[in-house]
Amino acid sequence: MAFWSRTIRELGIGYLVVAILCAAFSVFTYRQYMEQGQAMIRSHASLIAHDLWQFDESGARAYLELAAAANHYKEFEITELSGNLFLRVNGPGPHGIDSLLVQAGLMPVHAFSADILYKKQKIGVLTGNQYLRFIYPCFNFLIFLLLLMFTTLFIIHLFSSRKLLQTQVVDRTRKYQESERRYQDLVTMLPEMVWEADLNGRITYANKVAFKRFGYDETDPAEMNINVVDMIVPEDRERAKRNFSAMLKGKKLGFSEYTAVTKDGKTFPIHIRSARVVQDGVVTGGRGLVIDITDQRKLEHQLRQAQKMEAIGTLAGGIAHDFNNILTAIMGYIQLVQMELQNNSVLFTKLEEALKAAARAKELVQQILTFSRKAEHSKQPLQLGTMVKETIKLIRSSIPTTIEIRQQIDTSEIILADATRMHQMIMNLCTNAYQAMEQRGGVLTIRLREADRDSLRNAAIEPKHERYIELAVSDTGCGMKPETVEKIFDPYFTTKDTGEGTGLGLAMVHGIVEEHEGFIKVESEPGKGTTFRVFLPVAETDAAQETEGKQAESIAPAGRGETIMIVDDEEQILDITSDYLSRLGYWVETYSDSTAALMAFSADPEKYNIIITDQTMPHKTGLELCMAAKEIRPECSVILCSGYSTSLNDKTLRRAGVNVFHQKPVLLQDL
Repeated sequence: MAFWSRTIRELGIGYLVVAILCAAFSVFTYRQYMEQGQAMIRSHASLIAHDLWQFDESGARAYLELAAAANHYKEFEITELSGNLFLRVNGPGPHGIDSLLVQAGLMPVHAFSADILYKKQKIGVLTGNQYLRFIYPCFNFLIFLLLLMFTTLFIIHLFSSRKLLQTQVVDRTRKYQESERRYQDLVTMLPEMVWEADLNGRITYANKVAFKRFGYDETDPAEMNINVVDMIVPEDRERAKRNFSAMLKGKKLGFSEYTAVTKDGKTFPIHIRSARVVQDGVVTGGRGLVIDITDQRKLEHQLRQAQKMEAIGTLAGGIAHDFNNILTAIMGYIQLVQMELQNNSVLFTKLEEALKAAARAKELVQQILTFSRKAEHSKQPLQLGTMVKETIKLIRSSIPTTIEIRQQIDTSEIILADATRMHQMIMNLCTNAYQAMEQRGGVLTIRLREADRDSLRNAAIEPKHERYIELAVSDTGCGMKPETVEKIFDPYFTTKDTGEGTGLGLAMVHGIVEEHEGFIKVESEPGKGTTFRVFLPVAETDAAQETEGKQAESIAPAGRGETIMIVDDEEQILDITSDYLSRLGYWVETYSDSTAALMAFSADPEKYNIIITDQTMPHKTGLELCMAAKEIRPECSVILCSGYSTSLNDKTLRRAGVNVFHQKPVLLQDL
């Protein structure tokens, strides 16, 4: 655009100069023609003077006819001194271009006159009307100027174009160099590996990331003379060769997965995407992108692990519901029998042991729910460092003296946690550590500190909170293989002999950590020990919160004939609870169907002082029964029991109007 505007401007200036020069030349030429015309008419007058003096008209006419034809005169006239016309001679007239120019007014006619003298005595006057043909030299001059102008502009433009071309070459060279440098920078900055190879697969280029990841030296020319197929494990090389040949033939392969091998023999999974290189229509090789998918595989494993834990947790919740109902019946019947046998201390003691065994079964169910993140516990502000110190004192007496315990408490940050669950977590981690060193001894190290950003990044998990504390429990035991590390959090997985463990310890640790919105990382190598790193979020405020005091144990109060409605689809639970409460002096009505119970309550709502209902029942749930009863009689109290439910929480219970919630199995004296 700038080139054309400059050209138009230069042409305009050129035309202006040409016009001025042509105008000046025209004036100059016109004046010359006028002077020549006057001189020529005097010459003609002089030549015909002798013939006129002798009154020879024929001689003068002949000469003037020749002069008119030769000098482009329109006509000649000779007048006498008295003014009378003596002779008139007409010229041949204009023809061809002259005729057109005369008609256009570009060839004017001018009258020249001169005195006819004979011996210096005037004898007449000669007048010649001549066509002024100065247009021809002006036109020739214009053509010359235009040619000169265009030649000059052409030469100028040649030099300008050369300079512009040089500038463009320099500019494009600079842009090409910048593009090349940008390409090199981008290729260098890419986290992926970039390569180029010739038709035989020999690598001709690779970026720094590729050299570093595969362990080669980019400054060593000998290490550039390797084949791209040689960087794949032997069992994948034939497939890689086939794909490389297919790529050179133009087949689009997309991403292909291989196992790569480094210079020192280490392997890792990769994705390769390649395309052929074509120069001047000829295939010269291939280039491609290599993506290390090690982290992707780890994330996929974590996802599978999480899905597996979720599936097992769902299964555990279902088992817990049925098992808690069974335990409720077992523990209830034991307590009823104890009430009958209070005087028989031997049987009462044996039943007490049975009740303790049932209580242990209850705790086992609670452990299953804990690992599956289904159990809720009361979280209070807790200084974990204090609990770590207390736990170390507790386990010191049970750990062999061949194991040295080292502790390093570097933070006093507060977390929101359930103290019992934290104690269980620390105990399980320490127990797991010292059992790994039980045969040969070693060092058990417990370190508590505020987690730094590097530790969080290395955990390969996106943190949900701003700050975390890190509890690290390390041992110098035998360590574990990678395939063992992948399974350690699975329920019932154990490396111990039969009878030495249930396999729930680390599974419960995993559940406790995730229940407290934390995460756990394991580092272990065979022969180099194991380290468990637990990351727990720091509480947003360290203000002390009021803790609920434990309710004082009291003797079960005797009833005074109050009516209690008990609703449960388990006949054994109805029988046990009805028997126990009746003995205490209450009037009890039992229902195995919630719809029937609601109809009875609707018929006489003032009759019932309290409703005790199970949550999971056919037709209507315990919550639905509670809400319906509250609409009829808001002041009626409701106790809701459940073997297990994922939908119950404090907000849901308050909205339904539940006064007390009990998790099964419920001890009768607690009820």
